[in-house]
Amino acid sequence: MADQGQVNLLTHDVEAWNTLRHLGKIVAIDLREANLFGADLTDANLSHAKLIGADLTGANMDGAIQ
Repeated sequence: MADQGQVNLLTHDVEAWNTLRHLGKIVAIDLREANLFGADLTDANLSHAKLIGADLTGANMDGAIQ
């Protein structure tokens, strides 16, 4: 099951998400079964994220690191 705090941060503030990833504050990324339907994930650093079962329908992932 997804870490709801991570989902909230990612879907509301990709820039803060990327900053925390860069600083090593977010290491284990659990987005399993997250509802990311229609989310703007432009330029989000999603490397090594667990995305199994996540709903990415209609999500904008332009420039996202996967």
